[in-house]
Amino acid sequence: MRKIEGKSSALGRRKQVSSAGFTLIELMVVVVLILLIALISFPFVMGQIRRAQVQGAADQTVGLIQKTRLQAIRVNQDQDITASSTEITGAGLVSLQELSIELWTDNRCYDLDGDGTADYQKDTMSFDPQGKASAKTAFCVHDSKGNIFQIAVDSLQGTPRIRKFLQPGDSPTGSAGFFLDGWAWY
Repeated sequence: MRKIEGKSSALGRRKQVSSAGFTLIELMVVVVLILLIALISFPFVMGQIRRAQVQGAADQTVGLIQKTRLQAIRVNQDQDITASSTEITGAGLVSLQELSIELWTDNRCYDLDGDGTADYQKDTMSFDPQGKASAKTAFCVHDSKGNIFQIAVDSLQGTPRIRKFLQPGDSPTGSAGFFLDGWAWY
């Protein structure tokens, strides 16, 4: 009787051991699902990275504008910021070329209401010793994926603000709407 008990308990242990873990098919299904999710999300993640780079250039430009404004107040002299195709310079430098970002020179950057007259001056921004800008000025930066940001300065306050040019890809549904092809404060 003892032999029978020994055999049955050994069989029971074998069943417990063999039922633990995953089969090769289960592991392959999980790996395939993870790869599919990665492939589907890759374009979205890359788009977000590009958008973050353009936004970073806009943020750096805001910092440069604020630094130049403070420099004008500190030295009690006019200070200028200029933009070229590769950089924005003032009391510092934002290298657009390093980031693979360019100035967006489309008239929509300067004519926000679309009436045909420029609402903002382009290419040069000046601050007087009181920290006021000489005119309403804007710089726009963009990448090859259509991410466009405007850095605008009001002439009275002299403080920069960032807007994003909204396009169909920015819509939650991906379709055109009343708020697209226009600017939104960022």
